[in-house]
Amino acid sequence: MSRTCARCKRTLPDDYRVCPFDAQPLETVTIEEPAAPLYAGRYEILRLLGEGGTARVFKALDVQTGKPVAIKAIEGAAARTATWAERLLREVDVLKTIRHPNVIEVLDGGRRDDGSPFLVMEYLEGETLGQLMRRVPKLGVETALRISAEIASGLAASHARGVIHRDIKPDNVFLIEEGSEVRRAKVFDFGFARLQGAEGLTAQGFIVGTPEYMAPEQTLHDPTGHRTDVYGLGVVMYRMVTGRLPFEGDAPTLLAQHLYAAPRPPSDVDPSVSADVDAIVMTMLRKLPRNRYPSMQDLFEDIERAMHTRPGKVTTLMEWADVYEPQTPFARAIADKLRKRLP
Repeated sequence: MSRTCARCKRTLPDDYRVCPFDAQPLETVTIEEPAAPLYAGRYEILRLLGEGGTARVFKALDVQTGKPVAIKAIEGAAARTATWAERLLREVDVLKTIRHPNVIEVLDGGRRDDGSPFLVMEYLEGETLGQLMRRVPKLGVETALRISAEIASGLAASHARGVIHRDIKPDNVFLIEEGSEVRRAKVFDFGFARLQGAEGLTAQGFIVGTPEYMAPEQTLHDPTGHRTDVYGLGVVMYRMVTGRLPFEGDAPTLLAQHLYAAPRPPSDVDPSVSADVDAIVMTMLRKLPRNRYPSMQDLFEDIERAMHTRPGKVTTLMEWADVYEPQTPFARAIADKLRKRLP
């Protein structure tokens, strides 16, 4: 608010009662700031939640429903890049078809008037699994099994719709606050997702994923499938149980280890880890996709057996050791170069 002199029309600060120029009493005037334009004609931006190299995420209010939402917007040069725009809009299309308590719900999406793409998601209170593990590196077996089961359940639902995530990592798992202790996991950020059997946007030699969590086939741009996500979740589960990654080093060394190095069983890192958990994690981390769990649903059921919430014994598949087999001459050439990164 401010005060205005009725005679000279000067606007003065609110703590003035009399105009110092002509001694007239001041009138109180409320000056309303012009409302910011609605995002995409529907959403009122409330605050910035986070940002990365190509996108920002905002908390917003859906003025049509009165509910808070989260908006992920591709901005800057990336917004003008067809590949990034198509990737985000594809994320909207595939996630709108999935309704599962362990997959983030996508509500809307499209392009703004300036052509920049965006998607609208349910707004969640909590933190990512990555944020939690930066504070508490080792979560314990019981917590790790429960969170892994929820991730597997959500991914089983996305796989049933033909959607492969391809970038499973702690920062892509959100933990919803539900009371002081219980949290529910939701998989999100399907920006690298691919529809099974469809030509992806990365089909020209661009490798997607995060090196610490990439399956061997991803490191060489060989065909990916449901079992690619099984491997990524295996790395996440290994880290939750042991407080460590199965492999460490710079990016080329990590990729080489995914191809050739056998991980230490979790019980070697922490002797309190049971044989059942060892069997599950080591099966998830097989080099050859055919030696991993055949589906995310099979993995989910084995995790439940280890939690004693499903009858039966944990299944074990194949022998422990295997070596990845590159599928193309290009992949073999890259694999040979990566092998030189190992001692």
